[in-house]
Amino acid sequence: ESIQQTRTRVAPKRGLRRHLPRNRATACLTCGTPVCPRHRSADFKREQITVCAECSRFLRADFLADAVDLPEDDRRRLMNSLLDVYDRSVLVLRYSSQFIGDVSESLQSNSRRNTKVGVGSSASGLVSGVTGVVAAC
Repeated sequence: ESIQQTRTRVAPKRGLRRHLPRNRATACLTCGTPVCPRHRSADFKREQITVCAECSRFLRADFLADAVDLPEDDRRRLMNSLLDVYDRSVLVLRYSSQFIGDVSESLQSNSRRNTKVGVGSSASGLVSGVTGVVAAC
């Protein structure tokens, strides 16, 4: 490269990293849009399920009762968005169903391993307790 070409090349700005979000937003389980922790539905936050505030209204018990009272254009728009969410959910479930057997096996083996660790630690606690009582007598 010549000196002229290296002078025209622009170096990336290093200060840009300060302005980018530090943690990535996770995707909404129903619609797939990125959701930051601030806009995550509080109802599903306890179960560690990411659902945006927009989609959480579809999952409320009174959703259909509220939808009936809307004007026809709003109701049509709402039903179209509900169908989009439903289509995405069907695709996610069909894709995920391929892996259910593997995930189930993995969870069962982890459960067995954790049970063995729990029994082993309980047995060692019992032995140390008995040893302490014998030493005290």
